[in-house]
Amino acid sequence: TIDLQLFISGGTATTGTVDIPLQGWSQNFTVTPGAVTTVTVPTALAHHVLNDVVQGRGVHITTQDTVSVFAINFHPYTADASKVLPVRSIGTEYIVSTFQGIGGGFTLNSEFLIVATEDATEIEITPSVATSGGHAAGVTYTINLDEGESYQVMAASNNTDLSGTSIVATAASGSCR
Repeated sequence: TIDLQLFISGGTATTGTVDIPLQGWSQNFTVTPGAVTTVTVPTALAHHVLNDVVQGRGVHITTQDTVSVFAINFHPYTADASKVLPVRSIGTEYIVSTFQGIGGGFTLNSEFLIVATEDATEIEITPSVATSGGHAAGVTYTINLDEGESYQVMAASNNTDLSGTSIVATAASGSCR
């Protein structure tokens, strides 16, 4: 089974909501200073298994005060984690840092996920290796996402690594996307 969990902490007592707007799910939570609040996100609504497909699986977190958030995906034999950035802290240019896939009978290829924070976000992706969706290494392609939409990219083989892939929200999209 796969568990998707958010670990939320803060220096002051606060409240918030985790939702998946395009799936119609939400859950309220509270944060106690010095403690970590865990919110389990429904795997069926948020887990990405399709690649090179736009999906409505973006998870949105709102709070009354500043918090730190880590997202962890627990899967048999592996776990993935990510620091979640507030919208005001994100930019428009990113370089992927990931890990080579796992072989030995597993089909856990290197991958990354993009979630749009606003409508009409145009993104240029230049993969560092060939993708499972047929995109060639070093050849830029463009996708368009609206707020809450997500897009996962997986390497074509489990012995390659998507580290170094460039992700750029175009100037037409504006800043902080």
